[in-house]
Amino acid sequence: MQISRRNLLQAGAAGAVAFIATRSGAVASEGKIDQIKIGVGIDFPKTMDAARTSGILQSGLGETLLCYDTNMQIVPWLAKSYEQIDATTWRVKLRDNAVFWDGTPVTPRDIETSFRRIWEAVPGHKLLLSDKTVFEAEDDKTLILKLVEPQSDLPHMLASQEFKIHKAAGERSSIMTGPYKPETFVADERLVMVANPLHWGGKPAFSRIELRPIVDANARLLGLQSGELDVVNGMPPEMLGTLSGNLVGASKPSTRIHYLVVNQRNPIFGDKAVRKATSMAIDRQQVIDVALAGQGEALKGMFPSTIGVDVVEGFGTDKKEAARILDEAGWKVGSDGVRAKDGVPLAFTIFSYASRAEMTPISVAVSIQLNALGYKTTVQEVRDIREPMKGPWDVCIISTNAMGAGPQRTFLNSLVKGAPEGFGGYENQELETTVRSLRSETDPAKAAALFRRAQEIVLNDVANIYLLTPPQTVMWSKDKVSEVVVHPASSYFIRPDLILSAD
Repeated sequence: MQISRRNLLQAGAAGAVAFIATRSGAVASEGKIDQIKIGVGIDFPKTMDAARTSGILQSGLGETLLCYDTNMQIVPWLAKSYEQIDATTWRVKLRDNAVFWDGTPVTPRDIETSFRRIWEAVPGHKLLLSDKTVFEAEDDKTLILKLVEPQSDLPHMLASQEFKIHKAAGERSSIMTGPYKPETFVADERLVMVANPLHWGGKPAFSRIELRPIVDANARLLGLQSGELDVVNGMPPEMLGTLSGNLVGASKPSTRIHYLVVNQRNPIFGDKAVRKATSMAIDRQQVIDVALAGQGEALKGMFPSTIGVDVVEGFGTDKKEAARILDEAGWKVGSDGVRAKDGVPLAFTIFSYASRAEMTPISVAVSIQLNALGYKTTVQEVRDIREPMKGPWDVCIISTNAMGAGPQRTFLNSLVKGAPEGFGGYENQELETTVRSLRSETDPAKAAALFRRAQEIVLNDVANIYLLTPPQTVMWSKDKVSEVVVHPASSYFIRPDLILSAD
């Protein structure tokens, strides 16, 4: 069945929008304009507690020890250098002028306190780095990390957005180190930030930035067109064609992946044949064409090409084979056109959410394709994708940064036992053993083989149904901002080197 953009929207997509929240950066060089307003679609902080919320790095408030540059290479950030001493010992030197917003210097003890607060707040992050790690101060600016076991991906963990360096400042608040600090914060409404004059990189040129969470991408675009907003992110790439005059935009391949997580506790998806057939029934490129205006990358396996790893390919699209697998497994098409097995129809709801504008159109496009093969699916949009998971649920569309803390994070975050986003209940002992071996393997050839094997296990089990990589898209007014350099990773939005001021 061919799907057009018209019948996609008629099928129930929420508006004509389709895209992911982008992340680029923000601060200016010397210019006439030093205050800007930014409309964001997602990753707006829920609190000012760095241990308990996302959106802190994206907002320019917090920093990690290391980070990824625009070529996705690990570079120092709050640290000025790092080195491996032996298999389980690493040395991290902090920047001499790294201080918190209150002017106190960042010390090795502060790093340990930050990590321990984060482990307490989100125990699942112990999978990224063990809470048995020993922190020692070699001097006031040098931290020695002694690991429980060799961990070749430690630099990626130190760049993970989860491990933001901070101090507690009362309930649900933190003192951080970023180029901006909060002046006014109203949850789900606005965040006004002012320049941090003590930042190790120097005072940023924009004196004030206001962030506004605006779920609807059309509303963000209207805000930009009216002059109410100066920069908007998370925009559908198709909207680039609507810009004119001083309104411009940029789009870049991202490191983010969108996928379907299926509830394997549900008898339907406890059947591997259904999971495999469902994956093979989806034409990912067609989904991109109708929901992302042709911009994006169809995933061949678990990972996008943008992160530079050896990607193991999955099953690909084969609708005839998908139908054969379902028939063979007993899921036969009935007189009503719907497949059923032992009286149970192949019917389920795909839950989507509005804050990433493209999620519902993608879900609807998938639903149309599946229904053409005898499924009976519906799409339901919710505000928070975790809400349906508190009760009975079937399928949810999820988005994650495949390079949030190195490619191994995808396994640690959603696929191993106890993973923070292991929503579908998937478990595989061979995967546990393989990932554990991968993390401690220092030989590149052996590590590459283990990484491939981990992918093969997940794809053969059809643990999740991986769909596509969206682009990062930002739009801005040249009256206020001369250029935005789009970063492929969504963790870096407000950064001194990513937005330049007007001349």
